[in-house]
This record gives sequence, structure tokens and C-alpha cells, in this order.
Amino acid sequence: MDDPDVLKLQKILTDIAQSKPPVGKATIVEVSKAALTAIRHFKHVVHLIEKFILKCKSHHKLYGFYMIDAIVRQAQKKFKHKDVFGPRFAINLRQTLENALTCPTKERPKIVRLLNLWSANNIFEEDTLRPLLQHCRASGLDVDAESVEKSVKGEKADMTRYGSGGLNISPMKAAAAASSAVRI
Repeated sequence: MDDPDVLKLQKILTDIAQSKPPVGKATIVEVSKAALTAIRHFKHVVHLIEKFILKCKSHHKLYGFYMIDAIVRQAQKKFKHKDVFGPRFAINLRQTLENALTCPTKERPKIVRLLNLWSANNIFEEDTLRPLLQHCRASGLDVDAESVEKSVKGEKADMTRYGSGGLNISPMKAAAAASSAVRI
């Protein structure tokens, strides 16, 4: 791809891959701005981010997921219902998650936290996220939003990020929780 916007994004990702962690918020914002600038070639942008998560060192994989988050949220904010990044990232999100979960053990709850935030804030469809959370649970990770938030943020845990009054539980989740409750 010879498009200067895509080449700029590719250079930023290469620089990140060669740098030492942590990757700062400013760098993630720079990636999302470069991605939105290259929206005409959104398929290439998505491929570059997915390839970054696949090929980068394990300590950079979490930052790849943060890049997805920043790009999709900014695209939804800027383009509303015409967002092309969310549906495109959703196609390979399961494989991307599996690649990202090869990160260090202490960073895995942060990925689960991000999935929970996406679910609570409707960043991706519930049908897309449910299998990802099930995969995390099958991998031995805690997926309960409140406990994950507390394990990642400690005393600074803020459950209001999950919707008004704490967790934003969908009717389907509420029905499943009610049916699994023990009756005395």
C-alpha cells in the first residue's frame, strides 16, 4: 500500500514495536488519529493493527488492544452510524483476542476489563463479545466486571464506567442470572 496515511500508521506501529513498554496515552491517540486519517483504507488499517498484535512482543499486545479501543471509540464518535472500523475489527476479534492473551499473565485482566467495558458501553455487539468472554473464562480468567475492575484498578475502581449505577446488565444476562439463582 503506497498511501501516505497508511504508511504513516505503519511507521508508528513499527516504532512502537521496537520501543520499550509502556506505550503512553499520547502514542495510542497518535495511532487512532492516523487510523482515522486513513479511513479510506480502513481494511488495511485493521489488518495493520491485527498484524501488530500477532507479531509484536508479548508485553506490547495489551497496547494493541488499547489501539483497537481508541480507534473504534473515536470512529463511532466521529462517524456515528457510518463507523467502518467496529464491524471490520469484529470480524477477526476472536483470533485477535487469542493472540493478545499471549501477553504477560498480569496484563490479561486488563484485556478482560476492556471486553467488559465494550459490552457495557455497546462498543461491539453483545453477540460478538459473549464468545470472547466465554473464551477468557475457559482460559481461567475471571470475567466478572466488578471483580476484574477491582483487581485492575484496586481502590480506584469506578463502576460508573459500566453504565448508570454500576453494571449495565442486558435483559438476557439478567434472565440468565435469575435462572441460575439458587432457590431456597
